Amino acid sequence: MVNQRSTNWTAITCLLAISCILFLQNLGTPYITLWDEAIQVNVVKNLAEHCCLPQLHRSVNVNAMNGDARADSGSLPRFDYKNWTNNTLWLHKPRLPFYVTAGIYRLLGGSLWALRLPGAIFALLTAVVIYLIGHKFLSDRIGLCGAAIFSLNPYTNQLVHGRQFSGFPDLAFAFFVSVALYLILDWTKSKSTATLRWLGLVLGLASLCKGGLALAPFAVLAGVAILTGRTRDLIPGLQAILVFGIVALPERLYWLTNYPLEFRYEEHQQLLHLFKVIEGHGGPWHFYFTHYLPSMLGVPLVLFAYVSIGWALTYCRPSQPEHTLSIWALAYLVPLSFGASKVENFIFAVLPAIALLVPGMVESLMYSRRFRFVISLCLGSLAVFIISRATEGNTIWTFMRARGYEHPYRLALLAVSTMLAAALATLFLIKLESKTVTTSLVVLTLGGLLLVYIGTDILANRGQPADSSAQATLRQTGSKLQALVDDKNGLILSHYGSVEDAYLYLMYWSGLDVLDVCHGPQPARTVGRFRERKDIYLVTDRSFPSEPLATLPIGNLYTLQAVPFDVWGPAATQVCQ
Repeated sequence: MVNQRSTNWTAITCLLAISCILFLQNLGTPYITLWDEAIQVNVVKNLAEHCCLPQLHRSVNVNAMNGDARADSGSLPRFDYKNWTNNTLWLHKPRLPFYVTAGIYRLLGGSLWALRLPGAIFALLTAVVIYLIGHKFLSDRIGLCGAAIFSLNPYTNQLVHGRQFSGFPDLAFAFFVSVALYLILDWTKSKSTATLRWLGLVLGLASLCKGGLALAPFAVLAGVAILTGRTRDLIPGLQAILVFGIVALPERLYWLTNYPLEFRYEEHQQLLHLFKVIEGHGGPWHFYFTHYLPSMLGVPLVLFAYVSIGWALTYCRPSQPEHTLSIWALAYLVPLSFGASKVENFIFAVLPAIALLVPGMVESLMYSRRFRFVISLCLGSLAVFIISRATEGNTIWTFMRARGYEHPYRLALLAVSTMLAAALATLFLIKLESKTVTTSLVVLTLGGLLLVYIGTDILANRGQPADSSAQATLRQTGSKLQALVDDKNGLILSHYGSVEDAYLYLMYWSGLDVLDVCHGPQPARTVGRFRERKDIYLVTDRSFPSEPLATLPIGNLYTLQAVPFDVWGPAATQVCQ
């Protein structure tokens, strides 16, 4: 028993070491991904250097664009508060992960490596929690497999490196909801009131990372209690709601009291995702099931995932952990499918549950000697993987986005065809009902899945995006601006068409506030708001009736302090032409 325990901890330690190597590989790359990371690096940097108000633009000159008389006093007006990519006070996302990241960013020297490190830490901690869930409620093998599926998953790796929407906020959220999943499973066994209090605390912290998505575990808890006939045991659950409110509400009340316009707008936008397509992130009702979840899991795991959810609901008792895991997955997938907006990272919380559910199903089927069924799943998974490679898509579901393939019957046809192919293959192997053969096939399938994961991670970490050289130009320009402009309250007006929203990169690398004069629909009106401001600079590659301060990689730098507005205003507007 002692040797087995030592082997298990050695295995999880090796897994965490491999995951850590993958997470740290090229973690400090100077390439910054648009969208979310390009915004978040500036917010985190401003928090680290000017605690504790989350801001994107912070120059008093941007404040002056509203003609606010308080601009010179450093107060914060409501400049463009509806545009989360170009505002001052930044309340677009819950703030807890940003404060944590800003603290580590400042402590470790203010590099991109330090900014991305908290995401890697949260991912590793989540893998540990997944292993502990398997260790306590299922088995050590299931816990180890679940931790491997989560931590080696390419989507997790992309979040760590900032290449996916949201990034470190989603990893922080995944950690807290994984702890919540552990507590719910513990409550089903112990019915402890203390466990419910801890659940309220953890979900309160989760809500400070991802808002309303933290409420889904409460629905899971209620569903488990109803299905097991233990609704009376939910009465102490009011304590969980009370603790949740104590943790989550004060921060919300602070922003509502001090910045009601910005806070109410962002809260309304979050709620509006259910009823309206926001920023083009729409899709049919089945989009999470047919595109986003397969893309997140990886092709070899898709068939196992869907079958495991159905298997747990059908063959497991409501009191069993596998049943709770399936309810957890559906608690996110089903309600969000009815929402108008479809965003991939909204369902990231289902990955820990599916990572445990799949090996749990396979182990249960092996114990019940249903070898042919396991072989069918392995061969079906292989068939889907081969088809996806043959069609040269990242996932087999990618083609469904093309015109003429939107209808869900295409999914049904593909799924039925795959299962029939797997069943037909099983008929040829009907005489090979051997535990040894089945175990070998399972090991090969798991090994193949993890090798696909690791290979994808390594290639993604080494990859060079197409606009890397253009970003390098902006990085060089930002570094030179930092040395040329001493006025930290000054504002740089610029436009660089080779990179979308280049002002975000210039802002991060220079440490100065940069505004794209062409960002709005009326550049002349934007420029006109700076008529009375003196500490304004202009970067342009066009001719200008003044001597430049310096020549930069993207154009010349001019100071506008001694230049009349009637001269520099039209010249600045011409940058957009």
